[in-house]
Amino acid sequence: MSARRGEPFVVPGEQDGWPRLEYSGRDVSVAERMGPEPFDRGVYRA
Repeated sequence: MSARRGEPFVVPGEQDGWPRLEYSGRDVSVAERMGPEPFDRGVYRA
């Protein structure tokens, strides 16, 4: 597990040169406010 701006994330790997961050907290709005780019339904990249 890692933290980005104090929030818990898992970094499972990379795709197309982008690190894939998976928010592991309970409030998805926290992840959305961090401004990642939508990648897939419920999946964002930063």
